[in-house]
Amino acid sequence: MSYDIWYSAGMKAEETKQWRESLGLTKSAFARMLGVTYQTVRRWEAGEVQPSPIAQHLLAEVKAGLDKQRENKAP
Repeated sequence: MSYDIWYSAGMKAEETKQWRESLGLTKSAFARMLGVTYQTVRRWEAGEVQPSPIAQHLLAEVKAGLDKQRENKAP
């Protein structure tokens, strides 16, 4: 399944926060990385709004990167 489809099919607000935190980023830094505002990240994490299709793609890329990083650390 593509990450884009996975994101739009079942992404939870809490998962966005977990990804950001696993990267060690503040909301502001995460927002800058994705080219959105702090308020946008806050609203995603609060479940107030869903990310736009472009943001969903970027978030899917973040997830893919995290998954790959975790695979490389596995014994």
